[in-house]
Amino acid sequence: MSAFTFGKPHLGYQDVGREKVTWDNGRMKNANLAVKPVAPQTSLRKPALRAVANAVPIVALVVFGTLFLRHISMLDGAAIWASISTLTLWQWGASLVFTTLSFGAIGTYDVLIHRALNTGQSS
Repeated sequence: MSAFTFGKPHLGYQDVGREKVTWDNGRMKNANLAVKPVAPQTSLRKPALRAVANAVPIVALVVFGTLFLRHISMLDGAAIWASISTLTLWQWGASLVFTTLSFGAIGTYDVLIHRALNTGQSS
C-alpha cells in the first residue's frame, strides 16, 4: 500500500484499491479508486516531547476547571431561580425554537466542513 497526498498537502490518504491511477493532461482518468484517510505522522518521536504533549490537555483541564468552579461559586442560586420562575410559557417556547434552529445550523456547518475536508463522515 502506498501513501500519497490527495487534495491538500496535510490530508494523507492510503490507496486500498486494486487499480492504478492514470493521468490524462493533468486529470485523473480512472477515479474509481477506494481511498481511506491516514492519520498524519507526528513528529513527537522523543518520549519527553510526547509526555509534555500528553500533559498539556490535563493541565489545561485543571486550570480552566479551577477558574470555572471559582466563577460558579460566586453565583447567587436564589437569584437565578427567581429569574427563571418569572419566565412565561411563550418565552420558554421561543427559547426552545431558537435553540433548535441553532443546533440545526451547527449541524449544517458540520456537514459542510466534513464535505470540504473530505473526511468520509456520513451526512
